[in-house]
Amino acid sequence: MRPPRIVGVDVARALALLGMMSVHLLPEVHDDGTLTPAFLVSAGRASALFALLAGVGLALATGGAAPRLRPRLPVTAATLTRAVLIMLVGLALASLSPPVAVILANYGLLFVVACVALGARVRTLLLTAATWTVTAPLLDHLLRQHLPTGPGDQPSLTTLGRPVEMLTHLVLTGYYPVLLWVPYVLVGLAVGRMQLGDRMTAGALTLSGLVLATAARLSSDLLLEARGWRALSSAGPLDVLQPWLGLGQLQARGQFGVPPTTTWWWQAVVSPHTATPFDLACTMGSALVVLGVCLLISQAAARTTARWLAPSRWAVAVLAAAGSMTLTLYSLHVVAADQLAIGVVVDPAHRGRLLLAHIAAALLLASVWKARLRANPSVRAEPVGTLPGLAAGRRGPFEAIVAAASRLAAELVTGPARRT
Repeated sequence: MRPPRIVGVDVARALALLGMMSVHLLPEVHDDGTLTPAFLVSAGRASALFALLAGVGLALATGGAAPRLRPRLPVTAATLTRAVLIMLVGLALASLSPPVAVILANYGLLFVVACVALGARVRTLLLTAATWTVTAPLLDHLLRQHLPTGPGDQPSLTTLGRPVEMLTHLVLTGYYPVLLWVPYVLVGLAVGRMQLGDRMTAGALTLSGLVLATAARLSSDLLLEARGWRALSSAGPLDVLQPWLGLGQLQARGQFGVPPTTTWWWQAVVSPHTATPFDLACTMGSALVVLGVCLLISQAAARTTARWLAPSRWAVAVLAAAGSMTLTLYSLHVVAADQLAIGVVVDPAHRGRLLLAHIAAALLLASVWKARLRANPSVRAEPVGTLPGLAAGRRGPFEAIVAAASRLAAELVTGPARRT
């Protein structure tokens, strides 16, 4: 018997997806040069939440708090198959040359790395993640000193014939460098091994995430105010760092995956998409806060019987439906963004309406798909507490294909398994 879906996790996935949509579709700055609210809230945080939830999902797929990892070969085969298919979808989407940074190829490679850690204990996962958070950015800084700056072109199906170039981008220099993003998945694995249906666990995740994010931001600010800002202003580069903007703007404006290597003080910034120790810790903390709050809200929605709270139950159900099929919805969003040639055709003044259209389409498609699954007696639904039926049903279309292929891979190495 498969365990029921954790509705709060699906709600968090939906928020990560909507946050990434907002960063993709809305301008980074207003006409007066100030950062937009959507960028301030979601830049760097939405994608980090997406990555952390990859680890949570992998843990839940392998038993959650009661891991099912024996025999290990079929579990590994299923996970690797999932990773390869997600990578291929990501490379195919990048082949369209969309005006957004596609995360799926990096996401799939993170699954490959996570295979090694599937059997690790929660404490081991957290200690490894903490060590990795501190040391990997320093190693990456050293390695990139002899590599071209900037993220370059996104890996696509055409770069499969240049594996060294593709892996360098995915692992070291790209928008979502896997070497630096491993801690998100390790922490996600640890969280997925906890009792996520328990209110105490949800509360602990929220509180610990808040402390971690706050401590990382304050520590970064103190270091830069003491000596780092002066060093950064001197070292540059000027095309990235504009001293007249000030320290506050530096900390808020995004980079392109990794910081410059002109000085080691770049490792002290907390700017979005820099993957410094402080950025990793801060965004990891914010991801834990969002997940914890989503778990608390979904648990409260499932328990309440008050009629006046029915809209909140419906909202949770709709978000959970979208969160259960983020691979499908994310892929459709990237294709739509490519077809609209955002940044070239769409006037910035109309981007807000475009974002609302993407969000409405995603929520509507998910709701219709889940309602269809629920109405089809041949589709086995899964328990989701007492939430409305929109949250019932197991997967979206792309998710179903990946799941079927993963199951087939597991059966090929061990023979068909009996279902209970």
